[in-house]
Amino acid sequence: MRLIPLLFASIALHAGFLVYSIFQDRHPTIKFTDIDYLVFTDGAKYISQGLSPYLRATYRYTPLLGYLVLPNVYWPLWGKLLFSIADLVTGALLYDLCGKWASAWLLNPFVIAISVRGNAESLVCALSVGIVWAIRRWQRTDAHNTMTGKDERWLYLSAVLLGAAVHWKVYPGMYGWCVWWALSPEAASFFTTVRIKYAFVALTTFIALTSWMYTIYGYQFLYETYLYHLTRRDHRHNFSVWFYTMYLESAGVGHLWKSLVGFIPQLVVVAVLGCWGVKRFGLEFGMWATTWWFVIGNKVVTSQYFMWHLCLLPLIIPNSKLRHSPAKAAVLILAWVAAQAIWLSQAYEVEHLGNARFKELWMAGSLLYLVGVWILASVIGQAELCTNSGGVTSRTETQTQPTRLTPLKNDLVLAESHDAGTKAYSVRSTRKVIDGITMVLACLPPALLALVVNPWCILLTPCIILFVYAMTVTEGAEPYALEKRCSHVNRHSNRDAPHNTPSRHPTDTHLRTFIPAPQYSFHTACCHQGPVHK
Repeated sequence: MRLIPLLFASIALHAGFLVYSIFQDRHPTIKFTDIDYLVFTDGAKYISQGLSPYLRATYRYTPLLGYLVLPNVYWPLWGKLLFSIADLVTGALLYDLCGKWASAWLLNPFVIAISVRGNAESLVCALSVGIVWAIRRWQRTDAHNTMTGKDERWLYLSAVLLGAAVHWKVYPGMYGWCVWWALSPEAASFFTTVRIKYAFVALTTFIALTSWMYTIYGYQFLYETYLYHLTRRDHRHNFSVWFYTMYLESAGVGHLWKSLVGFIPQLVVVAVLGCWGVKRFGLEFGMWATTWWFVIGNKVVTSQYFMWHLCLLPLIIPNSKLRHSPAKAAVLILAWVAAQAIWLSQAYEVEHLGNARFKELWMAGSLLYLVGVWILASVIGQAELCTNSGGVTSRTETQTQPTRLTPLKNDLVLAESHDAGTKAYSVRSTRKVIDGITMVLACLPPALLALVVNPWCILLTPCIILFVYAMTVTEGAEPYALEKRCSHVNRHSNRDAPHNTPSRHPTDTHLRTFIPAPQYSFHTACCHQGPVHK
């Protein structure tokens, strides 16, 4: 499917939703336009008068958003058109990265509805996808120009987009952790030149934008945009498993510090996923997995938050076995939709009919959380190990047939090779020890929560156990192997190997595969690989 027809189809869908929103907003009870859109517009009105947008109650965004929607003062539909254009830009970037799978974003009715309702999440989604796109362009320049090497301007563009995204929303900061591990993966040192350069440009961009807004609006900008979210107690429209605790706190029952403890399991798993996910499955998968977990484990979860991981979903489909199992994918999608429908039914009772069904609403949110963890575990179990460009091959790059992996009984995965006599080493004992330690560490945060916050938090324990199990026992059984044993295999398998025979990259300690040498033309930034064989 070509890009132009996709864009026209997406434009038609956006136009249809926009027309529907105009008629639905005339409904006295349920309006299509989100209340946040009215907040943006009111903030823009204050800016047009030379005042602070924070004079509008609940305006908790960067002032740059108010500047972007200034035309709303004269034409209320401007913001919705802007957000729809951002959807199209995101889709175009996705198409350049993963081809036809961009339709999962461009033709997604949920994505279109969120933007047409007036939520600004499409802007930060465009920045998030732009981070990956610029890195891929940076890699691609090395393939097309081997004499001069990679064009670092694309790398700096990615860093600038990351800094702007963090200024816009705090959560893209975890993408910096993912990119850190994706850059120079073959390096033995934690700090490398390319990583330091990237971090410096990203931090400089974030500090410059934040300082600019601070000089104009002062401390109120810092508090409303960033600090407020640390102690946020928003119990309305909240899918989170923390809903009931926050509801009691809003009524004066409970302690504020309890909600702060909720960041512990969330950040612990995000840190693990950012490192482990990128190294095993590539940059795109690491970013998607960390975003998915961050959203479902957050203290506040609203519908527009799902946009954060939906924009990255098309990037992981090409390297997921679910694309060959439509039945499994349909089950996951239906489970997610059903869990949301159950929650929405209870939310309607509370917010529109005024019925006191807060515990039922919390139970529905807990069900959605469990389904979310199950989906994450399932997607991890169906993910394929990164064998090129960190998990996604650009549509403009040469497509090659990946080497088929064959799991051995000793849990060490080797690709089928013509080199006979290759010996695999059993590492079951090492694996059991590491699995046990990981399981204990994963259970500590929810156990702590259960003791000091609320006994119901013990529900987090089986969820994280399931998640850790999926991390350690993925389909294909790619286990923990010892460095010296792998190097021993390399010496025996690559000795005196001619150019046209399968050879193994000596630094590829993460993928236990024999990869044909002509398959790669340049270093990739998201997968352990060795030098290019000439």
